[in-house]
Amino acid sequence: MNLILYNLIYLICFFPIWLFAFPLDINVILITLVIIVVGVFFHNIINKYVESKILFNAYLALVLAFGIDNCMSIFSDFLIPNASNFAPVNVYLIGFVFLLIFFAINLFLLKKTNYKGVLIVLSFIIASLIYSLKFSDKNFENFPDFKKTMVNYKYEKMTLVFVMDQMAGINSDASKSELGKKFDENALIFAKKYGAKIYENIYTQCPMTFQSIPKLINFDYAKNCDELENLNYIEKSNNFFNEYLILKNRFFDKFNSIAVLQSYHMNFCKNENVKICDQYSQFKKYDYVKGFKDTFLSKILGAWKHHGSISGNISWRAFLTLNLSDSYEQSGGEKGSFVSLLKKIEKKLITQKHDLIFVHSLSTHNPYGFNDKCEYSGKRYINYSSNDQLEAIKGQNYDRICILKFLDSFFERLTEKKLLNNLEFMILSDHGTRLKPDKDSTFKTILIHKDFYSKFEKVEEKKILQKTFSKLMN
Repeated sequence: MNLILYNLIYLICFFPIWLFAFPLDINVILITLVIIVVGVFFHNIINKYVESKILFNAYLALVLAFGIDNCMSIFSDFLIPNASNFAPVNVYLIGFVFLLIFFAINLFLLKKTNYKGVLIVLSFIIASLIYSLKFSDKNFENFPDFKKTMVNYKYEKMTLVFVMDQMAGINSDASKSELGKKFDENALIFAKKYGAKIYENIYTQCPMTFQSIPKLINFDYAKNCDELENLNYIEKSNNFFNEYLILKNRFFDKFNSIAVLQSYHMNFCKNENVKICDQYSQFKKYDYVKGFKDTFLSKILGAWKHHGSISGNISWRAFLTLNLSDSYEQSGGEKGSFVSLLKKIEKKLITQKHDLIFVHSLSTHNPYGFNDKCEYSGKRYINYSSNDQLEAIKGQNYDRICILKFLDSFFERLTEKKLLNNLEFMILSDHGTRLKPDKDSTFKTILIHKDFYSKFEKVEEKKILQKTFSKLMN
């Protein structure tokens, strides 16, 4: 084979699309390019020393299989959305089977057409590559962040709402262990320290986030969890960087200058009163907590995986399992960067430019990641299983104890800076652990609320989260 064509095959197939799709540090880019250059060296060694045509064709078929996978985002766009259809077979195993199929097709073409088959497959890869670079929605230009021009005005009264996803409440299923009782005690101490009301028996109406939160922010406490699309509250997002788009938000309508700090799960930023939209992303700079592997390896694997290839996802999972890297994805990265998030909120409160700061965080959502010292544990994160309920409960308790500890330090700083007297805050969850079908597992949430006049109170009466939120905030 012509040497130019041979090297062109490698460069096209191993072209790191994700390197150009996402904003990465220059050091990560340089390390990736060095790895590719080293790969070119070994690629040419194989061309020079492998004399067996069968082995050489197998190698070329493997390179082309990687190229097909590299530019098509099959794992994120096809396998994950259809994972339930493959159950109980692991989706990573299904991905590996897909790679074997690509390999077998390439090997068959090489055998039947000699090297003309290479041109056929390479043409397909080039077309897919161009599409991924020019037309794919996995481009950071589609990220929902924005910052609008704000009037030079300072709000004397501000509201801060934390929606902590999947955080179990007081006296929930997670509170039935010794560790859970410790959290309940800490939560009561926290509420008393900051003069807040804490609700011991509060339940969400809906078990799913995409039901619970839209009802909450629209002051809707009717029994209509399965009818939200008809109410025009929410829709599935077409943007790769968001799963759902909030269409209607009566809570936000009550404010003038809103700062939203959100996860990938829901985009709250469509409301015209939102002046700052700040969504968590592994490609932003955060100070990660002790124990989190914020390394070049984690960043490269995270970006490669994020683009959605099978090989990227399998590699990401393998290094996580070996405890050589950590995951920036969803709750993993949000747990690791939670303290950094709080510092960001603190800066916004100091400016007094917002009458509402709204936070939706996955830092209490499974897989769980903190240990008893509130250090991040990649082993705990990757080994999470809802089937082992005792370990899952322990993980939820470590996470909610640590998050409460971080929140306590945050509110102490606000107190020192004399910001707490001008602040109404609320800490709540959309649903419980959902480890069991009973109400204390699925529906029991947490609610801690302090307005400008309230004093510490333990509310023991059974309440509905959506109705209580409506009374307090509407």
